[in-house]
Amino acid sequence: MVVRFSESERRKLDDAARLAGSALAAWIGDAALRVADGRGEGTGVIDLLRLHADVVGFASRATGSDAADAHRLLIRLDAAIDAVALNRRDEQP
Repeated sequence: MVVRFSESERRKLDDAARLAGSALAAWIGDAALRVADGRGEGTGVIDLLRLHADVVGFASRATGSDAADAHRLLIRLDAAIDAVALNRRDEQP
């Protein structure tokens, strides 16, 4: 199978695969199978939750202004996760 992507599409896919910790071909294959199986929720929420966990880990070790910055970032991440989850819920049939 040959699939062609524009440069900007390829960069987006490379970024998504890297965030998921996968090789690009594996990530595309997994995404295609999720959609084929009716589980096409994408990786947006998963990536946000992974990032959230990373920031929580950092925040637990941070002190001073780094701790305050981490706390503000967690508030923003929580809002982003809520917005994506709400949007996905609204898209459900």
